[in-house]
Amino acid sequence: MCDRLRERSLVDKLFVSVCSNANHPISERDVKVDKKIIEKLDVDGNTQEMLQYISTNKKICLVVLDYAGLTTDPNDLKKFLEANKNIEKVIVDNLPQNNKIEIFERKEILNNPSRLEVFRCRARYR
Repeated sequence: MCDRLRERSLVDKLFVSVCSNANHPISERDVKVDKKIIEKLDVDGNTQEMLQYISTNKKICLVVLDYAGLTTDPNDLKKFLEANKNIEKVIVDNLPQNNKIEIFERKEILNNPSRLEVFRCRARYR
């Protein structure tokens, strides 16, 4: 999965969450994680390190595989974007599932929260 994201999306940095659920708040993920796992995956860090990167860099475009690759809670995503003003776009790569990539502009999401409903993509949260 990591290789696919690097190859298809041409990302500069790659962060993964190795021990969390898609319905957990993004800001609370990977607080306790075994660093050895991250080192073996050849990635730039976990969710907490991603949050740190986002807070210190401008014009972030966040690329995720599938909606649930980021969250299944639209309200948490809205809070996440409100708290992380450096994120300008969220790109959802759904090529394997339906041959589509969806681009969400920050302003569009915050001004039209109904756009976030696509992230409520698991049966339990519909």
